[in-house]
Amino acid sequence: MKASHPRTSTQRFWHILILAALCTSLLLPSPLAVHAVGIKVGLVTDAGGAADNGFNQMAYQGLLQSQTTFGITPMLYEPGDSSQYGAKLAQCATDGNDLCFAVGYSMQDATAAAAGLHPSTHFAILDVSPDSPPSNLRGILFNVKQAAYLGGALAAKMTVSNTIGAIGGMQIPVVVDFMEGYQNGAQCTNHNANVLMNYTGDFQNPTLGANVAADMMSRGADVIFAPAGGTGVGAIQYSAQNGTWSIGVDLDQYTTVFGGGSEPGKDKLLTSVMKNFDAAVHNTIGDEFNGIFTSGTVTYGLDMGGVGLAPYHDAAGSIPTDVQTFIDTLRNDIITGVVDVDYPCRPRFHAEIVENDVLAMDWKPGWLVDLSIDVPGVGTGVDFSDTKTIDATGFAAFDNLGSIQLAPGMIVTMSHSDTNPLFNITKTLTVANLTVTMVNPATDTVTGTGPEGARLNVQRCDNTGCTWRRWATVTGGVWTANFKVAGAGDDEKAILDILPGMTGEALLPDADADHTDYQWHAPNPVTVSYKSNAVQDGWVLETGEKTNVGGMLNTTATNFMLGDDAARKQYRAILSFPTSALPDTAVITSVKLVLKKQSIVGGGNPFTMLQGLMIDVRKGFFGTANTPQATDFQATASTSAAGLGPLNPAITGGGSTYTLTLPTGAYNFINKQTANGGLTQLRLRFKLDDNNNTVANYISFYSGNHASLKPALTITYYIP
Repeated sequence: MKASHPRTSTQRFWHILILAALCTSLLLPSPLAVHAVGIKVGLVTDAGGAADNGFNQMAYQGLLQSQTTFGITPMLYEPGDSSQYGAKLAQCATDGNDLCFAVGYSMQDATAAAAGLHPSTHFAILDVSPDSPPSNLRGILFNVKQAAYLGGALAAKMTVSNTIGAIGGMQIPVVVDFMEGYQNGAQCTNHNANVLMNYTGDFQNPTLGANVAADMMSRGADVIFAPAGGTGVGAIQYSAQNGTWSIGVDLDQYTTVFGGGSEPGKDKLLTSVMKNFDAAVHNTIGDEFNGIFTSGTVTYGLDMGGVGLAPYHDAAGSIPTDVQTFIDTLRNDIITGVVDVDYPCRPRFHAEIVENDVLAMDWKPGWLVDLSIDVPGVGTGVDFSDTKTIDATGFAAFDNLGSIQLAPGMIVTMSHSDTNPLFNITKTLTVANLTVTMVNPATDTVTGTGPEGARLNVQRCDNTGCTWRRWATVTGGVWTANFKVAGAGDDEKAILDILPGMTGEALLPDADADHTDYQWHAPNPVTVSYKSNAVQDGWVLETGEKTNVGGMLNTTATNFMLGDDAARKQYRAILSFPTSALPDTAVITSVKLVLKKQSIVGGGNPFTMLQGLMIDVRKGFFGTANTPQATDFQATASTSAAGLGPLNPAITGGGSTYTLTLPTGAYNFINKQTANGGLTQLRLRFKLDDNNNTVANYISFYSGNHASLKPALTITYYIP
């Protein structure tokens, strides 16, 4: 009882006296007794008004019921629109009501303000849990997940296809509770149930609801539940009127949608998952009447009649008696805590091929879970078994499989036995033929093999878990996940660099959401440097303009030239590198040519004047002899890179070191074979020949004959 409550001491006396009389079972009629006390209670509807055939009307019915039960004086306030909420709540207080109700979350700001301005009046708001409420404000919530669980269980009992649908409006907490409760109830009742879920984002589009229902029905759904307001009405009307079971929500939609049995489809409405605003209003008035009103939030569940299933109405004859009994028993099990409506009964496990372990996920904490593995063709019975306790996060790791190495075709079974048949769960997975064959940090791709047509979830992992996925479909036995191209989902939109040492996994789910996993990692790169071969590299001085007819190839000089001399003859060079030590499986990520300048002759930088360096790449020799010949400049290159340069830093002074990075296309032609001595040869020339003047313009680099300043080919690679 509030210290400031506007009742007289005489009223309090009679209140206590009458309660005592009731407790001692006196025969004085209780309505007359409570009428003697009398309190005033006001109900402020939202803009829909008390005749909305909805929540306002239900709340008003609870008010009228309390008039009979507690002898209250009921007062009704109906705002014309949301702008009048504050004024009507203030009027409710100033009219002397002991308790004022507000109907719905749209009134939460106005109700909090009114409670602050009128501290001697009690306020209650339906479907809202106020933040830090004052001592005169109560929020009222409904445990809709309990009632939705019953609805999902009924759907799971009535489905023939094992596929049912749930259509939500906006993804707000109360709608999520409806959806998850329905899904959990269905999956715990029927472990083969597949629940199609769709949040439409709209509460006022019946056509959209009908379209979503039609889509789910085309995919086999034979029961439709739709906590989506007007959108949901369209869904259940369409499904019921097209021969599919439907389940209503919030109110008894047999009355509100199917006209109390006058509209087509009435016989296909199994029930409605109800929030009983009338019961909550009645019970709250009872607290006010008995002087035990409290602030904070009160949640009404099955036990207090705040939620529940509507009557089966015209569908009752189609629902088997044992199913109706099952629902009644399940209701009691939820109330007594035997059944946990938050547990989804959708546990899963991963068989991890590379790590060679089996991970249990989303099982109920505290359960004992059994694992068995059968290797086909190896005797009879299981070849491995173990039992683990599920931890507080729903996880257990079977990470010691003994001599068993997981491989395609093995049969893995995980199960839990329970005294409650809802929780007797057995899941079986045949390990799929899944591999990861290459992780390429240069292109940010992961590639592998798998069953034809399979759709994989490929993820990037770190020490906090696995995030950022790409979907990949096996085509021609091969799949590729490209992390450089953003996907459509929120967890696919990030462009991801696959860095050295990064790990991940490719997951192939089966029909029951269990997975074969193949773990991958991006290996740390190896960098090697090869010096040019003194005997097999050098430069050639051509004898005429653009003739490509060489003279002597100089293989002994300690330097080589590129450019032209005063006689307009072109200097070109061949460099040979002994790359036979590169592994055949190496994936090259970068190739750099490192040169040291000896001198420059002429009036300018030939890299600039002659439009940059041309590098031709060839595996083995350009020619066939053990020493380069002038004719090697006429041989066909494996690949060419044009216009590299000018060198950076600029050509100044002597002894400077310069690096040219070869383009990606050249990587495949870097020698990884032992043929021809395992050489990679680079043919160097300028993009343009300078034949227009007699001014010498060439650059001199140290060659492979120099003791310490030889050219080097620096290669970075990794082994997948």
